[in-house]
Order: sequence, then structure tokens, then C-alpha cells
Amino acid sequence: MNDPNVNIADLIQKDARRSFNALAREVGLSTPAVADRIRRMQAGGFIQGFRTLLSRVGLGWQLSAFAAIRPSPGQTVALIKFLQTHPQIIDAYRVSGPDGYRARLIARDTVDLAKLTDRLDDFGTVEITVILDTVTENKPYPVTGTVSIDRKTS
Repeated sequence: MNDPNVNIADLIQKDARRSFNALAREVGLSTPAVADRIRRMQAGGFIQGFRTLLSRVGLGWQLSAFAAIRPSPGQTVALIKFLQTHPQIIDAYRVSGPDGYRARLIARDTVDLAKLTDRLDDFGTVEITVILDTVTENKPYPVTGTVSIDRKTS
């Protein structure tokens, strides 16, 4: 990768705590130049934020599952609001196919999962698939080509 913006984006995606000084050494720019490029990537929406990944199990959430949801007529708006606001819904997507929506959720145990499933049933037909083991999660996006730091991306 020769584009410093691509290099910076790739490096901070893998370790957002990396200092500007360390980044500057790795990409061959000055520290102020790296700081400016990161600031511009943030302003343009290319960098959407920085976060710490916590352990789901360490926080007491023993189960995770996928929910396939087929909303009943007239329930789509309420379902979307529920998916956006319920703390145990981690990710939610509108998808092609008969279900319409998929969500990844967490639960403390099977009783908790059953309660959450019952809440989702209020919006339509729900099929739950419990995740037995995580093969890969939170992989960084491939950073290739060019990274525009002056164009809005969102």
C-alpha cells in the first residue's frame, strides 16, 4: 500500500489506540500530517468512531443468537423501533428474502432468550438460531484502493 491514507486507515482500524507518533513512523509522514489526515477522515465520515470491544460473556451475556423476523402487516415501524432501541439487539438488518429482517441478539440464559423471543413475537413470525460458537467476529474491513479524506462518505 503506497497511499498514506490507506495505510493510516488500515493501521488504525486494527489498533485505534496507536499514537499519532507511531502511525507517522509507520507511514513515513510527520505527526502533524497524520493527525490532520485522521481529523479530515473523521470530518468526512470515513472514520465513524473509535470504540472498545468488551467481552460479551465477561459482561454476563452467556448466549447470542440470530433472529429472522417476518413482520405482520402494520408492524414494520414498531419492529424497527424495537430493534433500534432494545439493548439486547446488537445488530439488525433489513434483508432480502421472506423474513425481511435479521437481528443478532444477546441473552443471559435460555429464560432470558425466551422472554426476548416472546417480545419479538409481538411483531410477527420469529425464528431463533442460537450461536454455538463464533468462528470470526469484528474483522477489520479490507482497506484497498484510495481513501478520500475530503469527501463526505455518509
